[in-house]
Amino acid sequence: MLLQPTVRVCIMVWFQRIALGLLRCDYMLHEHALKQVEMNTIASSFAGISTAITQLDRFVLTEIGRSDIMEHIPANGALAGLCNGMLDAWKMYNNKDAVILFIIEDVTYNICDQRFHEFEIRRLNPHARVIRRNLTQIAERASLSKDKELIVDGVVVAVIYFRSGYQTDAYHSKKEWDARLLMESTI
Repeated sequence: MLLQPTVRVCIMVWFQRIALGLLRCDYMLHEHALKQVEMNTIASSFAGISTAITQLDRFVLTEIGRSDIMEHIPANGALAGLCNGMLDAWKMYNNKDAVILFIIEDVTYNICDQRFHEFEIRRLNPHARVIRRNLTQIAERASLSKDKELIVDGVVVAVIYFRSGYQTDAYHSKKEWDARLLMESTI
């Protein structure tokens, strides 16, 4: 049986600044006990795919005639946990027209998992909108308002979810580094 990650969502407030931390904790089975082997503090990906793995495990057990042990497969709320965290932060921003921005790679190989997040956000709150941009696009299309709000393509950004930008190869030139600084200047 594959073990799915769990998700911890932390909303932290410092001096009226709000930061959302999406942390993925990975576990493995060792001698009949679950042991935490990793905590991802950068990219908490695969919540969408891991949720599907739970369904796959249940399907396979049914197919091989072992439905009797399905009760041992833990529930997996990783996708809803991550998306509810982003939505809570979006609501705290208190601007229903603001968007959730996904920072993505130039070429996205993990698009399926990212789309699961986008679709779950829309399912949980049809009024919340997600936009996807890479660092180069942010450099070309983003600015700060006089109130230090991030504006991308004319829309205010409430939440930034980094699915890229945590490795130096995402920064092709000074332009991408300036885009990162611009986004961080909002807090």
